[in-house]
Amino acid sequence: MDLAKIQLNRAELLANGLNVEAERWSIKKKELGASLINLIGNILISAAYIAYLGPFTSNYRKNLI
Repeated sequence: MDLAKIQLNRAELLANGLNVEAERWSIKKKELGASLINLIGNILISAAYIAYLGPFTSNYRKNLI
């Protein structure tokens, strides 16, 4: 009986932990979905930054930013 109680307690802890993890993954999925919307624009800005500012010195690039 005591062993069954211990196992039941551990199972409840595991289930609760998995529920918390599922909530965290759900929130992260929404965040990544929002980031995906901006992905093309971010890539375009990054490519423009590299193409335009690449030849300049690091101090000049820092001033431009």
